[in-house]
Amino acid sequence: MTQSSVSKSIANLEKTLGTRLFDRTGRGASLTPEGRMVLPRLEALVSQANGLKEFLQHAESITTGTVQLATQPSIGWPLTSHLLEVLAKDYPKIKIRISEGTTNTIEEWLSDGRCEIAVLSRIASSKFAESTRLFALPMYLVSKPGDPLMKKSKITFKNAAKLPLVMSAPPNGGRIILEEEAKRQNVPLNIVQDVNSFYLIKRIVRKSPIYTITTYASVVEELEKGELEGIPIIEPTIRQTFYVCISSKRIPTLAVKTVRSLILNWSEKF
Repeated sequence: MTQSSVSKSIANLEKTLGTRLFDRTGRGASLTPEGRMVLPRLEALVSQANGLKEFLQHAESITTGTVQLATQPSIGWPLTSHLLEVLAKDYPKIKIRISEGTTNTIEEWLSDGRCEIAVLSRIASSKFAESTRLFALPMYLVSKPGDPLMKKSKITFKNAAKLPLVMSAPPNGGRIILEEEAKRQNVPLNIVQDVNSFYLIKRIVRKSPIYTITTYASVVEELEKGELEGIPIIEPTIRQTFYVCISSKRIPTLAVKTVRSLILNWSEKF
């Protein structure tokens, strides 16, 4: 910076403050009483400005790391699809290590710290995790394309329960909800096949005269592509509630908190 530009900057500062900061003489310049008074504040501001670059570099460095994420199969794909897309775009230094499991298995992982954050269909025990409600998703009867039942706009739970169903084995969260409602209505669920793989359940339904009951979000991609069809269940409308849970066995890192925030933002779409 040249002498003239320094003098101009000082003159502009004095004009803005409405007071002289320097007494100018032929020998140079010296601080006025007002200049000496504001000097410590100006030095502090300069120091803070010089530290901004280091601060931003530090902030970028701590938003890194690998996050251990666990999710139930029924919500895993729409969730991880969203997370991978946003992280690649906005947080490329955050990686997620994804595991699928049943509700009980994921709670075990939370309790011993094997996963840091999870999405569950029930509130995890406060002894080892902090849970926040995400959403309550309506459940649908799902079939292969072209099934005559799908011409209806909805189906009662009683009628859906009588159909041949393929479901995840207990203690699956969605299965428990359905069994509780079946017991309340005194209508047994006609489950003809237990399959502990949601991917396989969808494949079976696509190829067989058999149905499943799951949340709309878990099959939305297949519904949009025409690979499956679905209609909502009524009398009653059955909803499955999901929660994001952070393990208390570890102190959550900034990366974990960032992933949690992204999950909460994503949940607002439902």
